[in-house]
Amino acid sequence: MDEEERTRLRRELDRVLGPEPAATLERMLVTGTDETTRRFDAIDERFSFVDRRLDGIDQRLDGIDQRLDGMDQRLHGIDQRLDGIDQRLDGMDQRFDGIDGRLDGIDQRLAGMDVRFAQIDTQFDLLRHELLGAFRGELNAAVTAQTRGWLVATMTGIVGMGGLAVTLAQVL
Repeated sequence: MDEEERTRLRRELDRVLGPEPAATLERMLVTGTDETTRRFDAIDERFSFVDRRLDGIDQRLDGIDQRLDGMDQRLHGIDQRLDGIDQRLDGMDQRFDGIDGRLDGIDQRLAGMDVRFAQIDTQFDLLRHELLGAFRGELNAAVTAQTRGWLVATMTGIVGMGGLAVTLAQVL
């Protein structure tokens, strides 16, 4: 409010209220205005202090946010590396499954071979027994009383040589 407006307002108050009540009212207004201004200044100072404190907190939070962003980036990198390792492990599992399948096939073939070798071994045993039986029968019929001594001596020598050959074969 400028000076001219104050003067006009004071004349109007003097006319309506009278000079003394108008002066009292003016003092109250001026005193109240000063008090109000002082209170607003104090409130403004408090808000400035709070604003500065909030700015400091905001700066700290910005620093924390930047650190968390850095940690998030590192964790993302670790997560990507772990995904790569997981993919490699899945590939290895598939390879091992393939190897297991092949080994199962080999085991089945070996089991079939074991059965076949057992059959062949049984057949050889039967053939040996038949051959020995046939050989004994023919030998007994062919050998006479006169050649029996000579045949026994010769057979003993042959069996001895065979035993020697088998022993040498086992040693070597």
